[in-house]
Amino acid sequence: MQTTGKASPAHHEYLRELFRNQIWQSANFASKAFFLLLLTPLMLKHWGADGFGLFGLASSLLVSMALTDGGVRSLTRLRLPEALRNSDEAEFRRALGEGLFTFVSALGFVILAVIGLAASGWMQTALQLPAGGSLVLLVTVILTGGSLTTLLALEPLAARGKLSAVKAANSWGALAAIPICGTALWMNGSVLVV
Repeated sequence: MQTTGKASPAHHEYLRELFRNQIWQSANFASKAFFLLLLTPLMLKHWGADGFGLFGLASSLLVSMALTDGGVRSLTRLRLPEALRNSDEAEFRRALGEGLFTFVSALGFVILAVIGLAASGWMQTALQLPAGGSLVLLVTVILTGGSLTTLLALEPLAARGKLSAVKAANSWGALAAIPICGTALWMNGSVLVV
């Protein structure tokens, strides 16, 4: 078989998707950096060191909560394209459903554990949180769980070669957070509100 040196339309689309994905990933990083650069002085001014520390701790939960995945998202991401290649719509739905069920089950245990730690007062004492700190962390865990579940539910887009659409939505959300959180801070919003 001879090659002419020209890439197929599918390969061109793949390269375009790689480029779009990188652009949106970079935009996401930039929006988060701008969030911190622009809003950190306001947070420190309105909340002081303790409130800003609580915000930082809650923000770190966004990364830590990814551990609840336990590889479910990766396995789901592998199974979906395989089902597409085999034109097996039932397997596609089953792989996504099993992934979501497994993740939500693990997430449920984490949320219950955090509720127990918050209700017992252990979290407040052990972490030396400011007043209301346990509630902030609990709400962060629940909202982060919802966000991670949504990302898993969007894996069919990635399987169909449209990961950049997910990255774009994430980037727009992070960008929109700057004026929304800035307004909340300007109106003396608490860490929980922001």
